[in-house]
Amino acid sequence: FASIGMIINPGYFWNNLGSILMVVFVLFATKLACTTAVVRVFGYSVPTAMVTAMAMVTRRMRAP
Repeated sequence: FASIGMIINPGYFWNNLGSILMVVFVLFATKLACTTAVVRVFGYSVPTAMVTAMAMVTRRMRAP
């Protein structure tokens, strides 16, 4: 087995850094927006929804 760090080409990473950061930002923003919307549907205030969303989005997902 190989970890992701062992199979990434550093040159490819640096040449595509802008695209990689954009994908990470879009995923982060999408998760934030969806989580905020769900919390708002349950009737919580906007500040509470944003704090909850930030806490949920920044958590690392773990495989069982």
